[in-house]
Amino acid sequence: MTLMICGCKTDNSEALKQLYGQYENGEIAACKHLGSTVYLAQINAFDAPSIVYDGDGMRIGSCNYAWGQVEAICQELKACKTIYRCRDHISRKPPIDKLRLAKDKNT
Repeated sequence: MTLMICGCKTDNSEALKQLYGQYENGEIAACKHLGSTVYLAQINAFDAPSIVYDGDGMRIGSCNYAWGQVEAICQELKACKTIYRCRDHISRKPPIDKLRLAKDKNT
């Protein structure tokens, strides 16, 4: 009998803190790209581009649908789930803070 224990980390908390600092008034989603977790973030504006960040918080792409500048990575993102959305979001969707990013900022 073999027992395997995985202490797998599902997110990079330092990268998420950095992204929250930039997109506190916006939205952040976690997506899959080629098997890795990436983040798609956008400020709270209709024509703002969504920026793709790797798991370390480094910018790796831009999805600017309003101006037709959509990089290939934007079409390759899978299973995106919103993990943060500010209050009074322009989309009128409810606020979300699944990872308690706002709370972590105040501690």
